[in-house]
Amino acid sequence: MLRIRNTINTVAIIAIAFASTMFASSCKKSSSSNDADALVGTYYGTLVTQGVYTSDDTITITKSSSSSIVMNSRTGAGSVYNVTGSVSGKNITIASQQVTVPSLSETFTVTGTGNLSGSTLALSMTFVTGGSTYDLSYSGTKQ
Repeated sequence: MLRIRNTINTVAIIAIAFASTMFASSCKKSSSSNDADALVGTYYGTLVTQGVYTSDDTITITKSSSSSIVMNSRTGAGSVYNVTGSVSGKNITIASQQVTVPSLSETFTVTGTGNLSGSTLALSMTFVTGGSTYDLSYSGTKQ
């Protein structure tokens, strides 16, 4: 009788431990749920256009979903525009999109990539309008 009771107790302990482990693992957030959160913030840095023109640039990133962001850029030259990006980990993909820059009275097709390393945001974007292509790079620090 004692042996059966010890076996039942052992089985019960194993079942409780298994249930606890399953419950704890089911409560963890998936890594993708935090991807956009890591990038949210304000970055102060420099925007370089084709290595010729340089301007101070402040980019404010907000989250539009768990895996996408909106980047609002305000350059020292007065240009303001928004670019959306999808996020995987700390990498950004800027899919082809139409972006209007009111101060230039231009609409561009924009594509690009970026990443966050520590507190430094790096972006590489291509702006195309008419027959002109402009390669832009940005490096900024999260404040």
